[in-house]
Amino acid sequence: MQTLLNNIVFLDKQLNAWFLSLHNAAADKIFLSVTLFGEAMFVIILAVIISALLWRWRKKWQIFALWVVVVGSGVCIQIAKLFFHRARPSGALVLEHSASFPSGHATIAIAFYGFLAYLVLREIKKYRALALVISVIIILAIGLSRLYLGVHYLSDVLVGYLIGAVWLMIGIKIDKLKSNNNKL
Repeated sequence: MQTLLNNIVFLDKQLNAWFLSLHNAAADKIFLSVTLFGEAMFVIILAVIISALLWRWRKKWQIFALWVVVVGSGVCIQIAKLFFHRARPSGALVLEHSASFPSGHATIAIAFYGFLAYLVLREIKKYRALALVISVIIILAIGLSRLYLGVHYLSDVLVGYLIGAVWLMIGIKIDKLKSNNNKL
């Protein structure tokens, strides 16, 4: 087990050094913009807007599921950061104050944007392919931005994706439970 952990840490550090070597002004601006899509305040504002639309469309149960995904994943990340308290990589372009592991941006990317894609896939069949492609691009771009900016290691992002996927599945399950109850 220790060998596996050592290999993960080695890979994390090598990949971090490689990303740091790629920095240039144009890419810095792009990735600084992309990472904003995973910022807590941006996601909360977007979740409020989505909630208002869902309310208008009388999709109250989906509002509940959306907020379970957002709040649940956020709380889970904060607890994990306190528990593991991993130091962030050195040389980052952005100063972050929380622990590195796991990545909150990667978690919210897959949990929140994945749930939005699920809602579109479920409710607006005309735009299924577009919703899927856009959500995958956003999710991958946010994770990549965290690596490029040097604020996370690969293992931080991958575990963040895993935690986000769990919360995404919880949100989908909540929505499907309500849907199944309505069919009875």
